[in-house]
Amino acid sequence: MIRRLSRRFLREEDGIALVIAIASMAILAITTTGVIVAGTANEDTAWVSMKGRSAFAVAQQALAYGEGMVYGDIATLTQPPTTTQNLPTQPDGATGTFTSSTYDGVSWHIVATGTVGGISRSAFSFWRNQQSVGTKSTTAFDNLQAAMRHMYNLCSNGVTGAHPSFAVTDMATFEGFESLLTKNERYNRDNNSDKGLTGFQSDKLQFKDIPISYDVACPAGLLYMLNTTNLKLAYQAGYWMKGFPSVDPANQTADIFKVMTICNLYTNNPRRLGVITAIN
Repeated sequence: MIRRLSRRFLREEDGIALVIAIASMAILAITTTGVIVAGTANEDTAWVSMKGRSAFAVAQQALAYGEGMVYGDIATLTQPPTTTQNLPTQPDGATGTFTSSTYDGVSWHIVATGTVGGISRSAFSFWRNQQSVGTKSTTAFDNLQAAMRHMYNLCSNGVTGAHPSFAVTDMATFEGFESLLTKNERYNRDNNSDKGLTGFQSDKLQFKDIPISYDVACPAGLLYMLNTTNLKLAYQAGYWMKGFPSVDPANQTADIFKVMTICNLYTNNPRRLGVITAIN
């Protein structure tokens, strides 16, 4: 009986080899796919990292060019240019720029950029910030509030709660927005010596649920709606206000030293940032 069952079992193993072969091929395919995916992901990460290092190197080179330009021009009693300057042609299509500026003729501020690869905003609309106009129709600032409402919605994400954190503009636009608001005054008088309190103590106004204020450095006719979740400032480790050894010029009674900061203002989602232009 046992012998017959054994022979029957052996006879019915004819299809097992095929099943085992198919299973082995499936396992091998899954393993191969995993290796390919992992390899591709690592390759993409390495490529992005390489581009980041390359861009940083280009920016450092541009910074050196800017520093050399300022030192060279000052040595020859020439005023360094304050317009954006471009680096010479770089390998792999990389580009670099540098700009120098001064507020007192003594302290110079040099800003450099480096770009390698990246996404072109001129070709891909999903990587552009929001933009609209606030030009008046008849009277000054008559379209400003409508433009602000529209820009707020463009930079938001509906019911998820993603919306601008604050708005900043120039002083004229800020005062124009304030002139459109309904004036509310509150007087609290507990006794005859109390003074009437008007308005509120703040340098900011409120639009929807975000503060709005002005900045003297903001170009005229512009209003920015920004989100701190999507706008960041990163700096190179060890290069935030890094001081260098002082220099004692022979013809001056003060020491001069160089302070260097290497940083980059970046965004992880330009569509959450917006600007209203041509406001009047």
